[in-house]
Amino acid sequence: MLSKRLKTIANLVDTKNVYDVGCDHALLDIYLSNNFNKNCIAIDISEECVLKAKKNIEKNNSNVKVILNNGLENINILPDSTVIISGMGTKNIIKIINKKNIDNLICQSNKNIYELRKNVCKLGYFIIDEEIIFEDKYYIIIKFKKGLKKYTENELLLGPTLSFKKDETYIKYLNELKNNIEKNINKYDENKLQRQLQILNIIKKEL
Repeated sequence: MLSKRLKTIANLVDTKNVYDVGCDHALLDIYLSNNFNKNCIAIDISEECVLKAKKNIEKNNSNVKVILNNGLENINILPDSTVIISGMGTKNIIKIINKKNIDNLICQSNKNIYELRKNVCKLGYFIIDEEIIFEDKYYIIIKFKKGLKKYTENELLLGPTLSFKKDETYIKYLNELKNNIEKNINKYDENKLQRQLQILNIIKKEL
């Protein structure tokens, strides 16, 4: 059974080839290969994860290829491809995609979503779509495409397409952020306090 998070990622894939960096169990790749005939390459730096992925691929009679590799090092990305990086921190994501020729990129970072949007866009991408889901916690999944577009500070913080869609999950997420900042307002040092007050003001206006 594929998680809601992974199904949401899968629904954003519209290319023939998929490179799943940090594939873990490769369930996403198996789903994309078996149900949508995608050409998937599952990549992980962990030998344990690669072995687990291979067992799952064999069990599900899938054609997914598995590679033991550090990110995208020494990998040439084919045309009509999407690179997926989910479940990692923003710094690792930026490190993996830096200086790589990627046309389509789907990211789900565990933290620092503002920094993810800002730094990926600095590398020459724009945001084509975003989804937010709740599955034990909130997950924001962002689809980037190669190209240049300028975003305001508010858009980088809130998410340009999330703000446009403004669905129920997004509103609940913003309310949780607002409540968390207000609850901890007395714990921030002077430098962090100013930033948190700025974010709080932006969220209140959005709500």
